[in-house]
Formats: sequence, C-alpha cells, structure tokens
Amino acid sequence: MKIAVLIFGEYRTFDTAVKTWNCKFWDDVDFYMSTWDKTVMCSHFSTTHLDTPIIESKINPARNILPNLNLKISNQDSSDIESATHKMVYHWKTLYNMVIESGKEYDCIFLVRPDTYFFIQPSFFELTKQNILYSFNEVTDEVHDIFFFGYGKVVLEFLKNVPSKMNDIHTELATYLKDNFKTDFLRPKDGFFYGLLRPSATPAYSFLNDNPLKKDDITPVFIENDFIKNLTEFDSQHSIGILNVLLIGESCKDKFIYGNVDRLSPEAPIPVFNPKSEVISDGMAGNVSRQFLELYDKLDFITNKSTSTKTRYVDNSTNYILLRVDEGDENIEKINLDNLPDKKYDVIIFSDYNKGFISEDDIENIIGYYKKKTDKLLTFIDTKKDFGNWIENLDYIKVNYKEYERNLSFINKNKWIDKKLIITRGPNGCDYNGTTYPNKEVPIKDLSGAGDTFLSSLVAKYIISRDIESSIQYANKISEMAIQKKGVSFLSQQEIKNKL
Repeated sequence: MKIAVLIFGEYRTFDTAVKTWNCKFWDDVDFYMSTWDKTVMCSHFSTTHLDTPIIESKINPARNILPNLNLKISNQDSSDIESATHKMVYHWKTLYNMVIESGKEYDCIFLVRPDTYFFIQPSFFELTKQNILYSFNEVTDEVHDIFFFGYGKVVLEFLKNVPSKMNDIHTELATYLKDNFKTDFLRPKDGFFYGLLRPSATPAYSFLNDNPLKKDDITPVFIENDFIKNLTEFDSQHSIGILNVLLIGESCKDKFIYGNVDRLSPEAPIPVFNPKSEVISDGMAGNVSRQFLELYDKLDFITNKSTSTKTRYVDNSTNYILLRVDEGDENIEKINLDNLPDKKYDVIIFSDYNKGFISEDDIENIIGYYKKKTDKLLTFIDTKKDFGNWIENLDYIKVNYKEYERNLSFINKNKWIDKKLIITRGPNGCDYNGTTYPNKEVPIKDLSGAGDTFLSSLVAKYIISRDIESSIQYANKISEMAIQKKGVSFLSQQEIKNKL
C-alpha cells in the first residue's frame, strides 16, 4: 500500500511531534511538507513551545527527521499569500501541486499539521472506507482544520477543489464538506490516536524528547502514559479523541450579597445586615456547565430559558449565611423534547434539581432517543428525584447522603444499583459499591455548589480514564479545593494544576 503524509502549517512542535509518528517506520511512505520560513508563538498562550526553530532555506532540519521528505518553504510575510488565499489553504494547494508534480499515485493520504501526535494501528485501514473523507471531529456547523485522511483520489479531489477564499475557515469548510463529500470522523476504536501538542501541555509532552517512539512499539508510551490518565494539563487536547458531551438540567443565578452585621435590631432579636458587595454567577446545572468546560473544553447545554435566582446574604466576618431567598423556581418551564439536537452524543449528563424542567419520562425518552444514534452512550445523573425503575438505564447515579437515606427502601430492593450509585458524604468522603473514598480534612468556607463541582470533575475525569474509582478520588480532590473558596465554587485550570 503506497501512502503519502502531507504536512502543512507552522513548524512549531514538529521536532517533538514527529517522534510519535509510527508512519515514519512504514515501508512505502512519502512525506510532503509545506511550511513557512519562520514560526511564531501563539499569542494566546503565555508558555513556550517545546521547539520553535526558524527554518531558513539553506537549513532544512525537517529533512533530517523524516525519510523521503519533499519540503517546500514559503515566505510567511509575503503580501501575495495573505491577499490571495487563506494561509492554511495555501499550504493545502501547495501540497496538492507537489503530489501532482511528483507523478506518483497513492492508495491513502494523511493531511496533518506539524504540531500533532498520531499513531495508527493496523486495524485502522481495515475499518476505513474508500469513498469517505475522514476528519478529526464530526462535521456539523463547523469543523477542525487540523487533520484529514482518505484514500488517494478522495483527498486529492478535496485539496484540488477546496475554496481558497474563506472568511471563517471552520464554518465555511464545514459547509463545503457537507455539500461535496461523504464524511466521517475518526475515533480511538478505529485504531487511531491523535491530538495537538499545545504549548501549555509542555510538561505532559516533554518526555517524548527523551523517549521517542520505537519501531516495534505496539502501544506507545504517549498513549498509555499517566498524562492521559491524570487530568492535570487541561489546556491541551491530549485525550484519546474528543467526545461529544450533552448536559441537561435546571440552571439559576447564584447571588451572594456580602455585608457586615454589627448590631441587633431594636424592633426584634434579629441581626441588622449592612450590604457591602455582590457576586453573581451561574448556578445549579449552570455551575456544572462552567466547571466542566474548564476541565474538558467541549459541551452542549440544554437548560431553562426562564430566570431563577438564589440570593444569599452572607456575614463578611464569619462567612455565615444569614438568609437565602429563592425566586423564580415556579416559572421554570418544561423541556421541549422536539428541540433536542439531532446529533450523536458520547456522554449525557443530567443535573436534575427536580424543579419541573425534566421528568422521569423525559429522562427515559432522552436516553432512548440518543441510544438510537450511537452504539454506546454513557450517562450520568445527579438527581433530587425519588428513585424508581426509570433510573435503571443510567450508568452512574450521584446523590448526597440525605438523598441516599430517602431512597434506602428502593436501594435495598435493587442490588443492581450498587455498581451505579455514588454517594457523596461531605467531610466523610464518598461511598461507591461498598468502598468509602475519604476526603482530607480541610478548612471549609462555603459548601454551596460543591455537588456540582463533584459531578463535573467526576465526568471529565471518567471519560478520559474510564476508571470510576480514580474518577471518584479525583472528584473528591477537586471538591476539597472548591469548599475552601467563598461562594458557589469554581476552579480554574491553573488553580487545579497548582494545587495538584
């Protein structure tokens, strides 16, 4: 089988990334590379790349890294390039011309950026189809521009006819693909492992410089290494595939009014509250959403459009909540199942506060609807509802201890629930399937939203590790951090990385 690997874009982490490419050991592969004469830092990252060499026409380090490399270096500052075409498509067109000018024909062609790792197992070619153009992610309203694969004629047709002028590469490219090609996206089960070497992921990838892929590695270290299992470098798409995740549940606005209490009222034995500051954030499922996005960076969210507010009046000196006022719960509308996204989801999370947005029947119908679209759907729920047979189709059920006690009669009669039920117990840790996972004793500033933090970090960890025990332990650690902060807790990537 004759294969071409077409490499496009800025040089960036190429010296490191190519150490993961097992295709360089294959017998009948040609490499074509179109790049700029220099590479620059991404302005939105503060950390440095693993390697950012300047490529000059007289010094071609890429030739020393890959065999059979045909290299084309262009002037990045050329005004002709900037005005004539999209810069990425410029490289695609250049690569197309390089292949045509070679006079060679290829059975399969990979189109890949130089700042990516990828590893292809033998089963990959048995599972892919000849009339499909494969992409890194599903082609919906937008598509990534970082990786394509297909059999020779399909890829060459794509490169030849793709529009050179695009205002928004992700959306216009998606439209072009949907109108002109049969497309599918690659998953780990297809024997395909791929991701970006982001500059912020330097610690996770630096070991590749000392431990490059060897010819006979069947399961290379960069797939199995702890950096995949330990979610510590969230800024990088280093997971094995990026999953489609849907969150459904009620959301509200959490308002914290902080003030001073210096005296009691002369009218009644109640504190006189003097407000000083106010903080508003997304709450309930909204809190799950914002924390999950910080951990995993991809989520669709269905929630109520009506406004519900929880206002807490908090004494500054003690952080004691004097009063909570809930408004708007009675106005939360019911979910409209007719408006569910027509999309394949790998994971569905229900953050169910039992305010009327979703019923037991809705949950069953939603799971049934999406199970028809995929052969394996993973489901999680955090619910305030009473348990019933409706809950059996969910994979994992998270409740707090009070909710567990309320449902003991159902739990004792249905032993199947033991491997699904996760019970959070505050300072006493978390129970799962007969085992208690303890928490560390930490100073508590606020318990508000701790359950949301636990749920979001549990799911984010599990969909990468596929290990429920390590995911519970991870969620415990993140929740410990959350309750040491004021207000409805939210943890940034940097906070988590520093404390872990």
